[in-house]
Amino acid sequence: MGEVVAAAGMPHTPVFPQVAMDAPRGPVARRYGVLRDLVEGARPDALLIVSGDHFTTYGLDAVPTLAVHVGDLTGPADAVPGLPSGPMAGAGELSRHIHRHLVSRDFDPAVSIGAQVDHGIAVPRWFLDPAGRIPVVAVHVNTLLAPLPSPRRCVRLGEEIRSAIRTSGAGRVAVIASGSFSLEVGGPALGHDRLWAVPDPGWAATVVDHLTAATTDELTAAITPEVLGGAGTVAGEVLAWLVVRGATSHLRLASMSYYQGEGHAFAGWNH
Repeated sequence: MGEVVAAAGMPHTPVFPQVAMDAPRGPVARRYGVLRDLVEGARPDALLIVSGDHFTTYGLDAVPTLAVHVGDLTGPADAVPGLPSGPMAGAGELSRHIHRHLVSRDFDPAVSIGAQVDHGIAVPRWFLDPAGRIPVVAVHVNTLLAPLPSPRRCVRLGEEIRSAIRTSGAGRVAVIASGSFSLEVGGPALGHDRLWAVPDPGWAATVVDHLTAATTDELTAAITPEVLGGAGTVAGEVLAWLVVRGATSHLRLASMSYYQGEGHAFAGWNH
């Protein structure tokens, strides 16, 4: 038997590992540290990280709506200051079980072996397990290229991932959401002198309010293509959070850190 024992959600900003190394007592290191302590306290045997891909593992010639990686991983495959690329141990047996379970429940995930993953997987994994001792299940959900999966579909995906874990022999699993809520990267909302922006911090604050609720109903209803279109080019990353909340309805919110004006948050759930 397996059990989802903890969950966390966090941004995967590529510069944050170096920021934390340069200022180990600063706010970035401290906020990730709260979630690392929460996850460590749950004593997980595996980390399941849900993220979008940034056209690193996949390209425009093949963009799966959902993918499960069933072998070992390598990453980050893109530039993440302070994090050299290297192997990551994959939780292969659990990954394969999740893949089989999802297919049996009418999901159609792509499957890959020996994948290269980018900062969406590598950044949260480094912050939560810098020594790399805990094997990883990497799940990709399309959060960038329309049409995106529906919010309700993402919640149901999380529910089925939890069911798969419960029927596995995986032991204790922590489930991680990787991504932001409002963020423009390389899009038309940016000026010539900017690399990123938060187009709609009000939407990010709304997401945080909904994440404190016991259910995903209001957040699921609030997410529309129009809202995501106004919240930035990578605003679809909120769907990774919905997957994780679908898998963790039995857990309670233990930690939430959000600063007004940000496009992301740091949240943790446990028993």
